Amino acid sequence: MRRFAYLGFDLALLGLATILALILRENLVLDVVKLAELTPFLVVCLIVAIPINIALGLDRAFWRYSVMTDYVRVVIAIGCTIVIATIMTFTYNRMEGISRSVPILQALLAVCMLIGVRISARILFVRRHTSISDHKSRQNHQVGQAIPAPPKGVLVVGLTTLTVLYLRAVAEFGQDSIRIAGIVAHEDTHAGKLISQNQIFGIQEHLPSLLKQLSVHGVFVNSIVVALPFQDLPRRLQDELRDIENTSSIDIEYLPSHLGFRPSYIGQAPFDHTRPLEASQQSTIMPEFSATALMTETRATNLHSPMWRQKRMIDAVAAGILLVCLAPLFLLLVILVALTIGVPTIFWQDRPGVGGKRFKLYKFRTMGNAHDRNGDRIPDENRLNAIGRFLRASHLDELPQLWNILVGEMSFVGPRPLLHIDQAATYTARMSIRPGLTGWAQVTGGRQVSAIEKAALDVWYVNNASVKLDLEILARTVPIALFGERIDLGAIKRACYDLMHSSTSREQTSNVVTEADQATTSLLGISSQTSSVQTT
Repeated sequence: MRRFAYLGFDLALLGLATILALILRENLVLDVVKLAELTPFLVVCLIVAIPINIALGLDRAFWRYSVMTDYVRVVIAIGCTIVIATIMTFTYNRMEGISRSVPILQALLAVCMLIGVRISARILFVRRHTSISDHKSRQNHQVGQAIPAPPKGVLVVGLTTLTVLYLRAVAEFGQDSIRIAGIVAHEDTHAGKLISQNQIFGIQEHLPSLLKQLSVHGVFVNSIVVALPFQDLPRRLQDELRDIENTSSIDIEYLPSHLGFRPSYIGQAPFDHTRPLEASQQSTIMPEFSATALMTETRATNLHSPMWRQKRMIDAVAAGILLVCLAPLFLLLVILVALTIGVPTIFWQDRPGVGGKRFKLYKFRTMGNAHDRNGDRIPDENRLNAIGRFLRASHLDELPQLWNILVGEMSFVGPRPLLHIDQAATYTARMSIRPGLTGWAQVTGGRQVSAIEKAALDVWYVNNASVKLDLEILARTVPIALFGERIDLGAIKRACYDLMHSSTSREQTSNVVTEADQATTSLLGISSQTSSVQTT
């Protein structure tokens, strides 16, 4: 129920912003005729805003806990809504009687109003919570009661997002028990600044002298909280923390470790490095091709090519244009899926992206609920109806991935993102670039080739990517989407052969280097013996 209230309030503010934009355009005069001419545009805006707000999750976000990410989503939602509504209204009546400046004013007002109410809700919540905490503190400190223990002095080392979260947690839950003595930044550029009214000290400050300086001012540090992994700290700070821990009673707490963060896995997927290859992962086209060939390093020159920046720019522009042009189709599919399959209409899965970074891959929903009313599991074949089969066969269920492309999580062309459980360690070279909506493996093999052959095609693409190859992949995708998949045996054999040859060359180079090192060592030993004989 609250979701509908949030959605309704946003729609009301959007409508109000539209009317206020007209009033501002007409020099603060509300003309009934102009308002009537604005009505079609206003109605289209409100209709278009509903699926966009729901898709971006604006109806599910707590306003009192809103953060910058929520505000960015508001801006994106308003921008998409107004652009799509303007195009649809222009197509309908060429925006008869509506000034071209009205949508611009509407966007500015809507952004200010929708973000403003969220910031206001957050400020009111913080103030109310603070007043409640102060009231409880006054009750606990009444005359006649025992004097409470002094708060624990905490010095924070490292300035990261984790530091900000810790300071917010202390402000909300530990005002009476913890006092922040200051923050030692790991960069000199932040020295002398404030964060949440706490002073930031530069890295040039030695921790022992800083602790003495604080004690002079009556601030005694009982604990040091480190908001960075220990190995990421400068060497001097590491040594000083060890000395303090060994020579004083000050507790050293490493926040990432307490929260269970493992630095080696931060931003990476925990792939199974020991999982053996299954039968489906053996190459039937080239049986001599082994998984070790997939562990070849990608070509550094290709990964640093300017083509990737140009490709990202083209991806963003093309995805934005397609999202606008296909908006009516999106709306139709949302309604169709909601009526025949159910809500939510968008399905997402957690997939590893570039560098193993997790992201949410979006699709239109094609299957019904996984369990019935009694909680029993429904077989997959019974969950798929005619609409779902049509969406899969036509690949229309992939359309929401245009959003993934727009925000930079995917590309139009690249290796398809696998599930984490299917992403073996030997295939990580395929994650050197952004995953794609279509790829070389899809247009040359599709679902009819084994996992190891798909991986070979993906790694081959990473090493040989070019504008020409991308255009070829896009050209091949259209007939495959219309008429079905075809296997290109030549492309698969070429990819496997190139990777095998690259792996063999790398081993030969390694052997040559090892032999050269051994020869050098032998020569040095002979030279040393000769020198000693001459000396004797």
